[in-house]
Amino acid sequence: MPSMAVGAEIRSGTLDESRGTITLDVVYAGGCKKHDFALDLQLCRETFPVQCEAKLVDNTKDDFCEALVSAEVTFT
Repeated sequence: MPSMAVGAEIRSGTLDESRGTITLDVVYAGGCKKHDFALDLQLCRETFPVQCEAKLVDNTKDDFCEALVSAEVTFT
């Protein structure tokens, strides 16, 4: 079960290189509002291929419902 302190848990993710998209399967607490997620790029290493770390940020701060919501979030 995801921790409510963290806000959102990533269950799995896929990269579609041909479309240039990252799709994440997330679970988060809420249910009263649509959540707006963003990826915050943290660090990129000079490797081949390049490896980067990113943080999933839930920009929705005022959804006080307690349902566990599963959703697919896609970033381009």
